[in-house]
Amino acid sequence: MAAERLAGVAAAPLRIRSSPLERARETADIISATLQQQGNVAPVSVDERLIEAGSWKEGLPRRFAPRAVLRRLLEPQARARQEALPAVARRLREAVMDAIQRPDAVEPALVSHQVPIWLARLVFEHGFPGPETPLRVRVWPWLSFREACSYGSITTLDLVDGELVGARYWAPT
Repeated sequence: MAAERLAGVAAAPLRIRSSPLERARETADIISATLQQQGNVAPVSVDERLIEAGSWKEGLPRRFAPRAVLRRLLEPQARARQEALPAVARRLREAVMDAIQRPDAVEPALVSHQVPIWLARLVFEHGFPGPETPLRVRVWPWLSFREACSYGSITTLDLVDGELVGARYWAPT
């Protein structure tokens, strides 16, 4: 549904960049295949900066397993691998800015994951998390960010000279 939505609203050909994770690459390929029918897409490329935020929860079973969660939570090496939210925000802002600063007439479409998408929008709406930023924005974006970000959704950032002038959200129903 997201691919059909993009096919209907893309004003210019799209250049799709994807997270290297399999589910994001599969999504990018579906979007590309749908848009190729219109001749409205450039080849998909992978951008490492679009990857999911590193978390101590990586590798845990999908179903809730209290012992595994507690063991991982108490493991210092797992917590040390936790990626700081400002670092995620910084790399997403760089990925977005690189994508929009191309001289061609192709619009970027970036395929990423929930937390990085939330953080990218927060960065463009509120700036980088810093000491002056409310704690809830610096620590847990989902506590301050009221906008949804569901599976297969599209968040559109309208930027002029790197400044956010509008944002839109669409989710499949």
